[in-house]
Amino acid sequence: MSKPAVIQSWEGVVTGVGDGEFHADLTDSTPGSDRRGAEDVATVPLDSVPEEDRQHVVVGRWFVWEIRDDETSTFRFIPNRAWTQEEIDRAEHRASQWFFALSESTSSLPPTSWD
Repeated sequence: MSKPAVIQSWEGVVTGVGDGEFHADLTDSTPGSDRRGAEDVATVPLDSVPEEDRQHVVVGRWFVWEIRDDETSTFRFIPNRAWTQEEIDRAEHRASQWFFALSESTSSLPPTSWD
């Protein structure tokens, strides 16, 4: 017997957790889909997530949600990874470059009424 085929797939991030449900931003990741890359939002009943995985339903957690042709649905929650010091340093450097560039480009603008 063959494994049920994935007919719909999303990559998502949990944006809120409520009473018996969670909210998520989704991006279609179905291979070959005309909607691949399309963004959507969803409210998902917590009971659709296996009980042993519900501890992972927290704001900011990434997941993959797949629906198969046998009408089953699976969630895979992806552990959030900590940034390395090198990544933090690189991000801070880029932020300071942007700050400087924006400061220089706005310094020659005329004052606004709220200055």
